[in-house]
Parts: sequence; C-alpha cells; structure tokens
Amino acid sequence: MYQCPNCGGNIKFDIASQKMACANCNSYFDPYDISKETDAEENTYFDVTEFTCPQCGGRILSTENTAANFCSYCGASTILSGRLTKEKRPGYIIPFKMTKQDCKEAYKKRVKNAIFAPKELKDPEFIDGFRGIYMPYWVYHVTQKGMSGFRFSRSHRKGDYIYTDNYELSGYNNSSYKGLSFDASSSFDDTLSQAIAPFDAKNMNTFTPSFLSGFYADTADVPKNTYEYDAKSIAEDASVDYIKNSVIPDSKEAHRYNLDDSDSQIASHLDSHIEETDCAMFPVWFLSYRKKDRVAYATINGQTGKIAADLPVSIGKFITGSLLLTIPIFLFLNIFFTFRPTTTLTLVAFIALISMILYGIELKEIKKRDEGLDDIGKYAICNDNFDNKQPVKNKRKRSFKKVNNSKFFSIFTAFFIVFITFNVMSMTAALMSSLLLFNFGPIFWIAMIIIGIVLVRTHEKTLKTLKNKFVIPGSLPSLAAIIIAAVISILKPVSDLFYYGGCIGAMIAVVFSLISLINYYNMLATRKLPEFDNYNGGDDDAD
Repeated sequence: MYQCPNCGGNIKFDIASQKMACANCNSYFDPYDISKETDAEENTYFDVTEFTCPQCGGRILSTENTAANFCSYCGASTILSGRLTKEKRPGYIIPFKMTKQDCKEAYKKRVKNAIFAPKELKDPEFIDGFRGIYMPYWVYHVTQKGMSGFRFSRSHRKGDYIYTDNYELSGYNNSSYKGLSFDASSSFDDTLSQAIAPFDAKNMNTFTPSFLSGFYADTADVPKNTYEYDAKSIAEDASVDYIKNSVIPDSKEAHRYNLDDSDSQIASHLDSHIEETDCAMFPVWFLSYRKKDRVAYATINGQTGKIAADLPVSIGKFITGSLLLTIPIFLFLNIFFTFRPTTTLTLVAFIALISMILYGIELKEIKKRDEGLDDIGKYAICNDNFDNKQPVKNKRKRSFKKVNNSKFFSIFTAFFIVFITFNVMSMTAALMSSLLLFNFGPIFWIAMIIIGIVLVRTHEKTLKTLKNKFVIPGSLPSLAAIIIAAVISILKPVSDLFYYGGCIGAMIAVVFSLISLINYYNMLATRKLPEFDNYNGGDDDAD
C-alpha cells in the first residue's frame, strides 16, 4: 500500500489524471515520485503481495494488502490467500487509459444484441466484476540489414507473339521494427490476447511499481524466445508489402508487372534478427463467467478499449427464438412457394446433412483449443520439444492477425445460409424434371447415407479423443433423419401422409442434433479451467 505524503492515506493510480491520487485529501502525485524503493533503476526485483486461488492455483500480484473476492482465471468466488514475495521488474509498462465504467459500457453494448446469451451475462452485478490486471508481454525489436533482391517481369503482345522482359532488383535493406508484442502468460489465451491487440508500444513508460497500485498483475511464465518466429514473420510480411508497393507503384502500368518470386522467397533474403527482447506490462480489464468446469472470459484492452468476449448461447432462449422465427418463415413459404412432398423430404435431408457438417466443424475447433494448438504460449510450456523457429504443427497463428474470438454469430450465419439454400433448392427442384429424381433417386440417397455414416464415425473418433471415452455423437439423429428420408423416397408410398410424417420425424431428429450442436458450441465459447500446477516464471533463467 502506498501512503499519501500529505495525510498518510492510501493512494492509488488514477486513470483519468494518470497520476497517483489520494481519496482523502484529493492530492495528486507523479507515479515516479512515489516509490517504496531507492535507486529503483538499479533494482531487479520489487515487493508485491501474491494471492493464490485455492481452487485452481492461479495467482495474481498486487501492491495492496487486501485480497480479491474472486479469481479472475477460474471465476471462483473466494478469498484468496496471500503472501509477500519479490518479483522481477519488467522494463516497461503501459498505464490504464480506460476506466472501469468505460469497460462496463463497452461490454453492455457488446451483449445488448446478443439476444441468445444467458441472462447472467447481462446482470449488472456480474458486469460490475471487471478487474484491472496488468498482463505480462514480451516486446520484440526486429532488425533486417543486408542485401536483398527479387525478380519481376513484364509481358506485352506484339503481333502474334508475347514478349516477356525479366528484371532483377537488388539493394541494401535496413529495416527496424520495434514494439512487436505477445502475451507472456500461459493463463492468458492467445485467442483473447490477439483479439484485443494491438497495444501502442510507443506509449510505453519505464516501469515503476506505483503504477500497479489499485490493480492486479500477472507474471511471465512463457519463455521469452517463444514468439521469435512470429515476430520475425510479422516484420518480414511488412517488409515484403513495402518492397512490392515501392517497386511496382499504384499506377496504370502496375498491372503489367508480375513478381516472379513468391512472398516467402523474398522474405528469405531479408535476414531478420531479434535485436532485443523486453518484458512489459500491458493493461487488460478482465471479467470471468464460470459454469461447471468451463469458464468464459470478457477482456478489454485497457489502452484502446478494444473488446473480446466469449458469449455462450442459452438453449432455452435459442429454441424459443427459433420457434417464433418459424412463424413468419412458414407464412412466407406458403404464400410464394408450393412444395411437393418429395421435394420437402429432400430438403429436410439436406438440412440434416448441413447440421452434421457444422457439428464436425465445432468438434474440430474444440479439439484444437483444448489441445492448446491455438495458444502458442501454453503449447510451448506443455511441450518440451517445442521449436520456436517453426510453426506449431503447421497451425501456428501469427499475432495481430485478425481474430474473431467470439463465434457467437457463426451458428446464425449457418442458419441463414441454410435458409437461402433452402429457397434456391426449392426453386431449382420445381424446375427440374421429375425424371431425374425417379431414375437416380436410389443412387442419390445411398450417397447421402454413406456421407452421413462417414461423418458420424469421424465425430465419434473426435469425441473419444476429447472425452477419453466412447460418446454417442449428437449428429446421430441427423443421420437417422437422412435414413428416414431415404427409405420413404425409395419406397415411394402412395399416400402423402407418409412423406409429411417422415418430414416431421426427420425434423425432430434434426432438432436434437441442433441442440447437441449448441451444447458443443458453448464448449467452444468457453474454456477449460486453467491449471497452474507448474507455474514457473518464464524469465527465471534469462540473463
């Protein structure tokens, strides 16, 4: 706790004034004038209180003597146990610019249109749970010096011949990229940190512990060389774009020139080096929502206000909304379209197949996240053979790449596509000759069933990997819907009641698959509870 020099009261960092403020006497002080340490520039450690969550083992650091009333990582409501500790000083810090009220307003706007989100996410008491945490980041300085060159060509027609002129350009490259930052905490998922990136590293201040007063902090446990490949890749991409735009300017003649070297070939000649790596603390507002063994996060960039939020779907709200939506769709279809029973049954089968494909996509993404393939820092800690010079199993993401952290609208986009496809297929089917369906119907349905069986078997294997046991895939009812449609279409019963009864039964089966799809989507919109069994500082062995 920092004491006010005037009255002895507790002073904290005030975001609005960017100074240390005393609530008792309304005094303001420069953060660099308030320090518990002497010769701060020469000290490599600073004193903090470490709070450890008894449920997940997560820890946060604070300069205050009071503990948080919940864990930001697992969402548990608890009193965190604390102890005094010394931590390595980071080199730089970006102070908070966004206030807690700013974050609450931004989050309210984000969830306002999320009509299917659980009501708990919109509860004012829950939204008040935002906590300001300084997250550790590795900041890289990449340089490129040396000769580099590439080839390009220009082709033109003259008579019956095409002439190609080849050019080779070389020159000395002297580029420097500072402030390429990547989160250094394994507890901070890369998908979240990338979604709220970038931070403006130009506004970094020299670190002093007084900036932490009134906030919490995390420590770096990811080795500092983890993101060297990514930092070099970003610098190389930027240099390649600059070279291409400079040599072939945007003019009427630009389209006549073609680069013979690929981007990767040009980048290989740039000779990128990591000149320097600094540890810094960047401001992040953190909000966690826990349900059973999964947790959802809302994070806000404390400097720019950029928000990323995991938004699960309430099954009850989704089913109610879907039922209400079917009324106008039903009226619309009855007014403008007339469907034959065979056409309706075929379309229901297609909807079942699409739901199975969506189910598989969700399972694949869940498997990727739970294995840590989209979180390089966590992957590096959990794998001793991690090679920071190569992509992680060819799935490694480069930082600052645009990330759609919340796939909240993916399901509804899929349903929109299904709806459009439904109408297009309906109009196409009305124009097709019935001869096609009668002659090739069995082949068509056998193919549909085979595809469905392959998808279900694939889903079964993925679920076994995720759950470590046999689980009946939620796509199985959709396969049953396809089989029902196939049997009725091949047998061709005389009464339309068989067709409409089959449609009803198939749609009920599809609804069960969609409910399972939403459940797994909620798994994708949430994350496994973090584990901190081996929480070691990533820079402990650094020079």
